[in-house]
Amino acid sequence: MRLGRDQIRRLMKERGWTNIQLAGHWGLALNYVSWLINHPLDRPRVYDDAFRGLLPRDQVEVALEGRHKRPQWTPRTQATEAMFPPGERYITENSALGLDEGTELEVVSMRRGAKGVQVTFRIASGEGEGDVIELDHPHQTNHLASDTRLH
Repeated sequence: MRLGRDQIRRLMKERGWTNIQLAGHWGLALNYVSWLINHPLDRPRVYDDAFRGLLPRDQVEVALEGRHKRPQWTPRTQATEAMFPPGERYITENSALGLDEGTELEVVSMRRGAKGVQVTFRIASGEGEGDVIELDHPHQTNHLASDTRLH
């Protein structure tokens, strides 16, 4: 039986976990942990078992990395089109897109369609270099980070 968002939040609260701590413990990006909690129908079933089996937080050592620290919130001031200009590079934060973590992607184009915004990327480095992929925004693009090494 799938766990709902409120059930997961209750389990995490009872066991002393925050989203950030869980992201660090499971080695996932913070936004992916949030997505897992908030999208029960799309969430892989293995995570229902993982949430049910969470140990009390005080029994687990968690080492947070820079990517697990909550970013400073700023209001959105850009249109989606401005977020993905052609040539802009991003890196994958995890393997949720079927690509290795750290794979560089370069924006080719962006379009609005019936299903929302689609961003087309060219794989700039790593396995599949040169291939073109299309990702839904914001669902799939949440697994990307701006590649600050290239700015």
